Amino acid sequence: MKLLAWMVGCAALASGIDAPSDAKEPISRFEGSWSVWLCPAGVAQSADNCARFELYIYESNGELCGAHAFASAGASRVDEGSAPSIVGKVAGYSADVAITSGRADPPVTLHARLTRSGTRLRWKRLDAPLGDYLIPEDVWLSRNKGPLFSSDFAYELRKACTK
Repeated sequence: MKLLAWMVGCAALASGIDAPSDAKEPISRFEGSWSVWLCPAGVAQSADNCARFELYIYESNGELCGAHAFASAGASRVDEGSAPSIVGKVAGYSADVAITSGRADPPVTLHARLTRSGTRLRWKRLDAPLGDYLIPEDVWLSRNKGPLFSSDFAYELRKACTK
C-alpha cells in the first residue's frame, strides 16, 4: 500500500504535476515531505532511470516521527518500514533519528543525522550495520510542495506518531 502511494507520487512528480497551490510551508524545521532523485551522471530524472529516496516527517515538541521509502530505478528493489519507520529528537539545528528498514528479516535499524539548510535537508547516515537495506549514506533532499504519500497513509502515519 505504501509503495503504491509512493509510486503514484513519483509518477506525478515525474510528469510535472505540482502540489496544490495552497500547500503551506510548515513552521517546524523538519516537518514535511522530502525527496531526492539518485541518478547516474548524465541521466535525466525519471523513475525508470533513477533511484528515489522519500521522507515524510512530523515534528512535535522536539520529537520527530515519520516514514521513508526508497526505490531503485524501475522500482526493482524497494526499502520501506512500517509506520512509523523514523523516530528521533531535534537538537538545535539538527536532529538525530533512528530509521528501521523493513527490507530485511529481521528489520535493520540505522541512525542518521538530519540538518536543515534553507529548503534542503541533509541526510547523513551515522552507521552501517550488516543487513539488506537501501538507506542512502549522505544525500541532500528537497522539500516537496505537497505530500507524495497518499492522504490516507499520511493520516495513518500521523495517528501512529501521536500515540
